[in-house]
Amino acid sequence: MRRLEVFGAGSLRGALPEIAAALRESTGLPVELRLGPSGLLREEIEDGRTPDLFLSADMSQPETLWDKGLAEKPAIFARNELCLLADEEFGITPANLVERLLDPEVRLGTSTPGLDPGGDYAYEVLKRADALQPGSSAALMRKAVQAVGGRASLQDGGAARRHPVARAFEEGTVNAFLGYRTSALQVRSERPGLALVPLPPPLVVQAAYAMVVLRGAAPAAHTLAEWILSPEGRQRLVTHGFLPP
Repeated sequence: MRRLEVFGAGSLRGALPEIAAALRESTGLPVELRLGPSGLLREEIEDGRTPDLFLSADMSQPETLWDKGLAEKPAIFARNELCLLADEEFGITPANLVERLLDPEVRLGTSTPGLDPGGDYAYEVLKRADALQPGSSAALMRKAVQAVGGRASLQDGGAARRHPVARAFEEGTVNAFLGYRTSALQVRSERPGLALVPLPPPLVVQAAYAMVVLRGAAPAAHTLAEWILSPEGRQRLVTHGFLPP
């Protein structure tokens, strides 16, 4: 039986290995994972890589492949939401979030926009900050460090080494990070002492996760896609902090 090759967003690093293991247990189908920023994975497919299934942290990357005739029509399979992860000592709350992030002592990190949808979503949050404090948006975007999600972050395999955001905190690159709630839950499991701060309503951004079966994929790619959309597949994603589609 041919191994099924799956490309997946890095923020699926907790859920996808479990999903792959469940599929193999029920069907005997082996799955090979390649995880990383969705934009970079899309570039690899355009450059000739031929995975069977691509699970992206946004709709844009799958739609690009569909428009170019490289994939079937995308389907949304989960949602995520943005939050702030920060050292507890800063005392950041939804009410004071923008004010505290402007503090020079706060080293704010994001993923890399353009390469990783997580960075695009984070900058969308920063663009909205003026709604709470006029003039804050430009200041926050100037100070934000693109700490993860670059070209070195692609990896083969499943559950990974330490979470890159946890390493960024450990190395002192950041002491606050604007990113996915699912990733924040993983980072806190590795690095206690971090506060997960929900965003105030004007800054709330949700992410739609979409997948596509690639042209020429093995028939089993549809089996996996259907399983992910099934109640069991969706429940496994929910246990990792994702929201239903």
